[in-house]
Amino acid sequence: MKSAKCLIPWLMLFFVSLPVQVFSQNDLDIPQLSIQTQSYFHNPDTGTFIYRNAKVEWEGITVESTEIHYHPETNRLTAKGYVRVTEGEIVAVMDELEINVKDSTGIFRDTIVYDASNKAYMTAKEVRRVGPNQYVAQTCTFTTCNPKSPAWQITGSEVNYYTQNFSSSRSSILKVGGIPVFYFPYLAWPTVKQRQSGFLPPEYLIVRSSLTKWDLGYRIGIPYFWAIDPEQDLTITYDWVERRGPGLRFDYQYAWTEGVRGEIKYQRFFERDARDPENESGSLSAHEIEPSELRPQRFKFQFNHNQQLDGRSRLIASALVYSDSQFQKEYELIENPAPNTAQNFSANINRQFPKGSISLSATQTRVFSELALLNRKIDLTQVQYLPALTFQFSDAFWRSGKSTLSGSVDGSVIRYYRVQGYNGEGITATPSFNFQFPVFQLFNTSFKIGKRVSSFKVRDPDVPGSDDEYGFQILDGKAEINTTLSRIFKQESGIFSRFKHLLIPRLQYDYIEDVQQISDSGVPFGGGISTRRITTFRLENVLLAKRRYFERSVKLTSLSLNRMRR
Repeated sequence: MKSAKCLIPWLMLFFVSLPVQVFSQNDLDIPQLSIQTQSYFHNPDTGTFIYRNAKVEWEGITVESTEIHYHPETNRLTAKGYVRVTEGEIVAVMDELEINVKDSTGIFRDTIVYDASNKAYMTAKEVRRVGPNQYVAQTCTFTTCNPKSPAWQITGSEVNYYTQNFSSSRSSILKVGGIPVFYFPYLAWPTVKQRQSGFLPPEYLIVRSSLTKWDLGYRIGIPYFWAIDPEQDLTITYDWVERRGPGLRFDYQYAWTEGVRGEIKYQRFFERDARDPENESGSLSAHEIEPSELRPQRFKFQFNHNQQLDGRSRLIASALVYSDSQFQKEYELIENPAPNTAQNFSANINRQFPKGSISLSATQTRVFSELALLNRKIDLTQVQYLPALTFQFSDAFWRSGKSTLSGSVDGSVIRYYRVQGYNGEGITATPSFNFQFPVFQLFNTSFKIGKRVSSFKVRDPDVPGSDDEYGFQILDGKAEINTTLSRIFKQESGIFSRFKHLLIPRLQYDYIEDVQQISDSGVPFGGGISTRRITTFRLENVLLAKRRYFERSVKLTSLSLNRMRR
């Protein structure tokens, strides 16, 4: 009896220290709690349970903390210190938590909330959970950047955040680099993966240059997305450029019926300052520029349409218009626009056949003569293709094991045009044969031989007697032998389960016949084919990796969130 009394304290200590999993349900209206803890203590006077290094789960909510207090009579769960709450793709870390397990309403204090579905952070002194996936934050900041050093953030007196729904903020200020930029009495944005109207994350860019004409300063864009219906949407973006002024962008996308899709884009900047004719007139002298031209309209228009006509045919049409030669470099940051497009219009109808295709297309392109904002002269020597018929067909004549003999033919019929210079017509055709076969079952060998046949008729309407006719027949060939050496490596742990190492040595010989390609007109059309007789040895070294597939419940670790919070 005495020994049994001595064992009782030791048994009590053992059960208190032993990690346990508890299921609690005191009332039918109260959800069942799953509690995992390293140790726990029950205070019979207050009826409170204290769990250390514990995790509590109920109805999709998980609370983890170094110390959790649970009050069954009031259904209240509290935690302090390091606290982490997970609900779906929402992860929150905080200093203090109070939550009612019956209706799941609660308060998070000094917290960072991370929405993995939108990669967005919300930092606040106090966040109230008012319903499933619904939070109200007081004195809150919202950003998709690192909350410790955000490039942009929205601060609001009150933020209503609904995951996979719609969120809003009152008395909001947009800050870029810590500087207040815009004030919004009311701001709303979607927090869903599917299309829904609302503000999108703002855009921010700094463009600096030692040349005044390229120095834009900071540039801010505030886009609003309007989901008109499931088949079309419109994005309207307000731009502000520090050293230029305001701008607007419209991006309309549509997919009216199956097989039909396209987009229409328009961008316009309303520059407040006159431009400098001394530095932006190009080859023109400054006095040739009228004062009314010093504030030019700056815009871009773009149209793309893709439509399936039937099971084998497709129509593709596009248009691109720039207001001036500097728009691409200045506002789209294209260092060397090539070509420096003024206008580009094209239409193409393609018809597929079992062994080839035919395309009928027309293209008109105009390019600026130089990179100068106040000089809008067009290069009149640019070649246009109105219209062009292209075709390609291929077929295998003979097969035996891995050996194949095939033939193909491709070519075009083109009408050339330009405002100044030679116009004309051209026809080209390239029949070829290709023979592939293995050698000793280890090497892959191929021989290809073809002949390019072309004929052109050209004339300059402004020069009498300038008619010219010429053509070329150019033989070309290619031979190749290659093999593949491979080895597979397996590993039981890590991100990748298998690696495959490939070594592919290739020996190639290219041949293009040396044919003189000149004419009285100087061969303005058809291009030139470079003579080639070259042998190449190439060793390709390829490493393929197969990723091990696994899922994580959250994409952000508690340690990284805790570091941000501190």
